[in-house]
Amino acid sequence: MLEIFQKKYVRQLLTVAGMIILMNLGGVNAFAFYSGVIFVSAGLSSMVGLITLAATQTIVGIAGILLIDKLGRRPLLLVSTAVLCFSSFLTGLSFFLKEFNLWDQGSPVLAFIGLLMYTGSTIVGAGIPSLLLSELFPINVKGSAGSICNFMGSFTGWVVAYYFNFLREWSSTGTFFIFSAFCCANFILSATMVPETKGRTLEEIQASVSHSSV
Repeated sequence: MLEIFQKKYVRQLLTVAGMIILMNLGGVNAFAFYSGVIFVSAGLSSMVGLITLAATQTIVGIAGILLIDKLGRRPLLLVSTAVLCFSSFLTGLSFFLKEFNLWDQGSPVLAFIGLLMYTGSTIVGAGIPSLLLSELFPINVKGSAGSICNFMGSFTGWVVAYYFNFLREWSSTGTFFIFSAFCCANFILSATMVPETKGRTLEEIQASVSHSSV
């Protein structure tokens, strides 16, 4: 299927697909679908937590819309993936502290902060890979590129959502540390491979990609 793409577009396809896959492997679907379960497991009120998450999504979503055209795609993507990494680690740390009874009163607070940060950064950064699909590729390959990326994202998202409960039974601490590691890999990929596309033509973007790959 890659024969559809010209050689110069394969790198961008792999980059965007990799970002989407790593974002899903970093627990986006797990946090979204099982947030109530995570709150209860961390010793928090699920109702209060979910209401706070909904408010956070609304506020951060509006802020993200206002900022994406002012700050650019790449800065927001890097900030988002960095916060995803840190917040996943913070949530894993809260379960670690709870498991070993090291900070019984503070561990739920760490989990709550971690979940709020994760949700906020997901709202800001989750749509950027899809936006890059529309800006990195010309019309003749955009449909095929989008299909490949959407398939990989849906598949990996399903895998994480399906196996999340099994992972939690194995180790809640380990699960969120694994999510943090995938988010860290996503940050590295974004920092080294993703060009800025704000206010640039396709030719200018391709030139910057070609230059960075030399």
